[in-house]
Amino acid sequence: MSFAYPEFLFALAAISVPIIIHLFNFRRFKKVYFSDIRFLKDVEIETKSRNKLKNLLILFSRILAIAFLVMAFARPFIPTGAGTDTVANSVVVYIDNSFSMNADGEAGTLLQEAKAKAIEIGTAYSNGAELHLLTNDFDPSHLRNLSFEEFKNEVSSIQPCAQVKTFDEIVSRSAGVLSSEDASSLYFVSDLQRISASPSKALTDSLLSIYIVPVESDIQSNLYIDSCWFDSPSRLPSQPDNLNARIRNAGNSAIENVSVKLTINGIQRSVATTTISSQSYEDVLLPFTNPNTGIQFAEVSIQDYPITYDDKYFVSFNLANNVKILVLNGESTSTHAKKVFDSEPTFIQTEVLSTNLDYSLLATTDLVVCNGVSSFSSGMIQELMRFVQDGGSLLFIPSERPDLNSTNELLLAVGAGQFSGKDSTKTKVEGVNLESQVFKNVFTEWEDRIDLPSTSKHYSTSISNNSLSERLLTLANGQSLLSGYKKGKGTSYVLSTCLTDEWTNFHRHALFVPALYNIALNSAMGGMSMETIGSNAFIPVNVKLENSEKHEIRKVSSSQSFIPERSARLEGTGVLVHDQVKTDGHYLLLAENDTIQPISFNYNRMESNMDFLSVDELKEIADNIGLENLQIVEGNTESLAGQVKELHDGKQLWRLFLLLALLCLLFETVLIRIL
Repeated sequence: MSFAYPEFLFALAAISVPIIIHLFNFRRFKKVYFSDIRFLKDVEIETKSRNKLKNLLILFSRILAIAFLVMAFARPFIPTGAGTDTVANSVVVYIDNSFSMNADGEAGTLLQEAKAKAIEIGTAYSNGAELHLLTNDFDPSHLRNLSFEEFKNEVSSIQPCAQVKTFDEIVSRSAGVLSSEDASSLYFVSDLQRISASPSKALTDSLLSIYIVPVESDIQSNLYIDSCWFDSPSRLPSQPDNLNARIRNAGNSAIENVSVKLTINGIQRSVATTTISSQSYEDVLLPFTNPNTGIQFAEVSIQDYPITYDDKYFVSFNLANNVKILVLNGESTSTHAKKVFDSEPTFIQTEVLSTNLDYSLLATTDLVVCNGVSSFSSGMIQELMRFVQDGGSLLFIPSERPDLNSTNELLLAVGAGQFSGKDSTKTKVEGVNLESQVFKNVFTEWEDRIDLPSTSKHYSTSISNNSLSERLLTLANGQSLLSGYKKGKGTSYVLSTCLTDEWTNFHRHALFVPALYNIALNSAMGGMSMETIGSNAFIPVNVKLENSEKHEIRKVSSSQSFIPERSARLEGTGVLVHDQVKTDGHYLLLAENDTIQPISFNYNRMESNMDFLSVDELKEIADNIGLENLQIVEGNTESLAGQVKELHDGKQLWRLFLLLALLCLLFETVLIRIL
């Protein structure tokens, strides 16, 4: 048992008062002589011992009455919670308002139930504690000191939001609001999604007590679009394409005939149906033909109930009119690649000497061709590496007399295998990678008797550590004639032979034209965008953002807009949105009202899997990580205020002691008047 006001216990010295009174009022019996005792026959005889016992009982009742009264004023209580030994000066109430709280509960949606419980918690602290409110959107206005009436109004105005915050983020944010020198409490009102509500570390603030207030969902299943991707990194107008959509079934039973639709610019372009097993997913292929040039807004959709926020997935991309090719010519150059690119009006080709390269040209280039360049400066190597990492493509055609040191530095920088020396053994191509984007659909039917290119000389290539490399053309001796290497967002294609008759006949073979053609087509930067709301990821921009220009991001077919942060990094120029995006959909990045590029935002799928922590699981996790100041508050909404008061103040005993004091006074009265 503890006391809220232990200083009142000094008043126990008052029990000396009835003791002193008892001692001074001690009466001695006197002998009284009567001439005749017949008048005393009807008088009840009071013995000396009985009177003494009566006086002692009166004394004890007075002592106990004073003692019980003093203890009642000292406010005794039995601690029942993690924070009952200290008085919480500040209280943060966190309400989980993520989209999973839109699920149905016992009384309306889970968010409505959470708001009702939060108001009951506030009621328990309405007599003076500092109240703060916290939601997933981290609204700064909630974190100020709120009166109880202000707290109720703020709670009532809470709406679902796209952001998802973890348990550790909520605790960290609360610690930043509360004083580290005073006792404080955090009430965590949530549906306890496993992926976001699981604590991962112990508290560093021993004065912070955490109370978990669960709201239970009746929903145990959900069907949602997990992610989308294209088969090819590039796309051109009026060309066939494939969009893949991963559909997940988070329920415990299979779902049949799931309809998946693809619309582009509001027109349905593809539809597919699939069956998904329980706790599984299916990758659905959506074939379509790209529209004409310009910005394309794609939307993949399914139908599900009652969780609907994750039933749409937004993707945007730009269909360019052409592919911009920059050819860097060295001392020993061939014109075979130039002739291929000149024959197709889709390709816009610019030729410069490698020694006269203007690096600013790289920002508007899709494909760079190093055509017989013998040596590379360190500055050129850095710029070409950055170009590839940002999504550009590089085609490397070696020189007859290369500087192997600088050449290998470039190949290493772009993630490609390095040249180890010249091999003058004549050999033929033995293998063609028909699954690659370069040679896919080139052959209607493969025949083993097909005559393949041959080489008289080639550079031996060391094995690259790049796990995203692929052989496109393989020689009979096991070496590569043409390989592709992924680096960052881009790809490097390395040819191991010079395009001269002395070295190879590849440039005269039928495979040469489709190889270069597809390399160029796959280099087209489509500006594809599919961002996640709340991730605060760096969004790259393909053009330079001028400081003198006003930039804004505006939602398509809406007046909603905001100003992003411009950022220049090693990986390029881009923007940061800092939680300013509230709704999913298609947006445009504008500079002085001129469109720069599309940006599509999707809701976070972190809580789409309806997997909730039980109370026992949460307690076990807390015990395993040493999270001691955590307690679960269960029960209905109506009794929550009383539970919170008991958790904070302990089980109050002052009423019991006051009642005992009154009983002692009543007992004294009975002794005096009746006995």
